[in-house]
Amino acid sequence: MRIYKYDKLACGALMEEEKMFKEIMDVTPKWEELPGYEQPDYPGIKALLYEGLPKGGTPTRIFAYMGVPESASPANPVPAVVLVHGGGGHAFAEWVRIWNERGYAAIAMGNTGHFPKRAGKINIYAPEDWTHEIDEMELKADGWTLIPDNDGMKSYEQELSSQWMYHAVGSVILAHNLLRADERIDSGKIGVTGISWGGVITSIVMNHDNRFAFYIPVYGCAHLGESLTWMKDCFTPGALKLWDASRRLNYSSAPVLWVCWASDGAFSINTNNASYEDTIQRAALSMRIDMLHGHVQGWVPLEIYRFADWAVKGGLPLTSVVRQPDASSKRNVELEIKQANDVSRVEAICYYITEELSYNEQSEIQQQWQEVKCDYTPQTGELRAVLPESAHSYYVEIRNFCADGCYVVSSKFITL
Repeated sequence: MRIYKYDKLACGALMEEEKMFKEIMDVTPKWEELPGYEQPDYPGIKALLYEGLPKGGTPTRIFAYMGVPESASPANPVPAVVLVHGGGGHAFAEWVRIWNERGYAAIAMGNTGHFPKRAGKINIYAPEDWTHEIDEMELKADGWTLIPDNDGMKSYEQELSSQWMYHAVGSVILAHNLLRADERIDSGKIGVTGISWGGVITSIVMNHDNRFAFYIPVYGCAHLGESLTWMKDCFTPGALKLWDASRRLNYSSAPVLWVCWASDGAFSINTNNASYEDTIQRAALSMRIDMLHGHVQGWVPLEIYRFADWAVKGGLPLTSVVRQPDASSKRNVELEIKQANDVSRVEAICYYITEELSYNEQSEIQQQWQEVKCDYTPQTGELRAVLPESAHSYYVEIRNFCADGCYVVSSKFITL
């Protein structure tokens, strides 16, 4: 594989960005199973190593868990999903199991080069059970190394093959190729979802790999140069020259679900909202008031699985916002939804703040969310609320109750 070099003095950074992953789109990486590293609590989920992008001319390998439903076969291929973890995370066999039980093949790779510390049973959630070094000599025999760890974008000035984000994005594309080469998987029905930094990676992947059938970034998003939290220190002007996901979000035409927490201390909601607005013709937004930030919290929301089922399995759609609220209506909040057929009840709350959105030095949102219940007219799909004069910005959270539980869709974030 060719190793591209990033010349920070060149004016062709965008052209370089467009081509940097082109030649691996049709490359099925070499891979091998690692039976000793399978987890006894997750029968049927394989541990494997697959070939990553070269690092400074040295071959790399990426650890992953992969599972395929027992019912899958070349005659009965199933949809699939690539699972992209966030900061402090690893390849999660549990995440693979969740998707397998829903009828999807799934692969969860370590996008920061981490590897199980030992063969046999480990605690997949415990950082101390993972390492960025390879101890077993037989694994070192081929002279390969692990991909770089997450460095908060600090390596953006280095040769491209030394940059963490280059390898992280490459790990997703190559995992996608691995799934596409499996005859038990429908290659036209493969999606991707990522949590936190994994959501950032997923957003950047949207700029490069338009073969995915859906994209679901959770917390992480594009427009991070506009962040109001510590994330702005990662996405400096230099880092954005190559890794500004907002530049080419529409390279793909596949549907997108943006999922976020309204009080997230990592990703300020102005960035989630801007990402949604960039893709609004093919996207939905789920901005939740009660979520917290974590891997488990990031894979629990029902809307993630319903959206995927709609995109690739002919499932029911999410309730959709067909007319967004508008700042010109001032404090008279008006929007219209198309309620999904199986939804038995809709509850809508308008959450607002009374000052301009801001975050303190600890990246905590400085405003308290306040709420007003919306009136809903099912016959027309209209939602209405009246905000107090003190309201500065708001969004509407729409809770949809169905046989599977409750899922959330949201309006865009409006500043008055």
